[in-house]
Amino acid sequence: MLRQLRTEARLTQEELAEQAGLSLRSVSDLERGINRTARKDSALMLASALNLTGPVQEAFVAAARGRAEPARVLAVRSEAAPVSASLGSDAPRRQRPTR
Repeated sequence: MLRQLRTEARLTQEELAEQAGLSLRSVSDLERGINRTARKDSALMLASALNLTGPVQEAFVAAARGRAEPARVLAVRSEAAPVSASLGSDAPRRQRPTR
């Protein structure tokens, strides 16, 4: 999951580690599954570096800590995407009630 999110953010392991304030080895070990879980503060720093917010951030932290399935992060992210896309100018306008 971390590798996929990092790749989609177009970051190298080194860039992610630097932005998150973690060691390259920590990021590498998490991606390779050597460390199965991250500490809460590390998970929050990674989420911030990956620009994850709201429910996606919460799902990521839970998954990084081994408390949720990694697939849940991707599911929550895909659920959130249509909402933000519909906020554009193409969103239907509400009609005012007639009096």
